[in-house]
Amino acid sequence: MKKFLAFAFLAVIGCSEKEPEAVRLIDFGALEKVSADLLIEKAIPLESDSSALLGEYLKVMYDEEGFFVMNYERPTGIHHFSNEGKLLGEVAEIGEAQGK
Repeated sequence: MKKFLAFAFLAVIGCSEKEPEAVRLIDFGALEKVSADLLIEKAIPLESDSSALLGEYLKVMYDEEGFFVMNYERPTGIHHFSNEGKLLGEVAEIGEAQGK
């Protein structure tokens, strides 16, 4: 009898209707548009040599130690530049050879 009651209880709980989860809709057309006008106040040319040839598309990170730059399409390494744009060297190499 206990098994029957446990089965009946589980059947009632399992078959009860659940509240559907609320779906949040966002109307992007109704959102306020923000101007994307940007002003470049200062450009810092980056020093380069044959060991640090950079392509057209770059991934650039900046912190108090300077700029860290990597070619976006064909990364070969992460190059470190000072705040003034002087090449400080390569901080990491990317490749499959031993030691890379």
